[in-house]
Amino acid sequence: MKRHPALEPFSRDHNVGLILARELMRGDEGVGQKLVAVWHDEMRDHFEMEEQLLSPLASAESVTRLVDEHRRFADFVGQLENGKDNLALLEDAGTLLDAHIRWEEREFFPEIEQTATPTQLTQLAKATDEIENRRANSKWAPRRGELMARRKFTCDSVYLSKEGLTGPIWATETEDLDCTLLQWNEGHEIASHVNDEVDVVMTVLQGQGMIEIDGAKTILKQGVIVVIPKGARRRITSETTPLVYLNVHKRRRRLMPQSSRPAR
Repeated sequence: MKRHPALEPFSRDHNVGLILARELMRGDEGVGQKLVAVWHDEMRDHFEMEEQLLSPLASAESVTRLVDEHRRFADFVGQLENGKDNLALLEDAGTLLDAHIRWEEREFFPEIEQTATPTQLTQLAKATDEIENRRANSKWAPRRGELMARRKFTCDSVYLSKEGLTGPIWATETEDLDCTLLQWNEGHEIASHVNDEVDVVMTVLQGQGMIEIDGAKTILKQGVIVVIPKGARRRITSETTPLVYLNVHKRRRRLMPQSSRPAR
């Protein structure tokens, strides 16, 4: 199941959680102690970050379930820390953890992908990048840091564009550059706005649209490269599904318009 890049760090945490859930349900030797260790190393932070970052983007009903199941699972950990370690408790903890993760992946995350705005997803991606950094040396997923370092600077734009996501679908930054891959459905308009800080190079990879820079209109299509000077007023309209383009500029805060709306 393909996730929006902003949510992928949470899904990678879930890989560790699903393995742990199976071990708990089987009652593997030492799994109670492992759960307590994973909880303090990563899982408690995972729960706190989900509540902090995702609750503002979700429905009240989903947030209630999220927090309730987090509290119930934390209670299992508390019982283990207080010396209550039996097969029934381990099985109940594993069953809850497995069901909770599958609910998040199948229902909770898709809800956020559908309702969050592109700007919200961009802001979320920056926050979850920090989670990725904290997990880089995870003892529970030893290759995570290596794989993420490789993925951070590599993007398959054709594959990503087929996933049906909109807004920023990939982003990375170096010490000097900021790169964002964006995709918009037919009829979507990036409202007129001005960026006063950096020049931007825009490369169209797929689809067709139009960009208006200080009143001058240019047709956007595959292979077109546009240099957008800082201080210029620009407006972008997608005329086909999807319009996919890469923006590259000198590193600064994420370059996103303040508002966007469907074209009329």
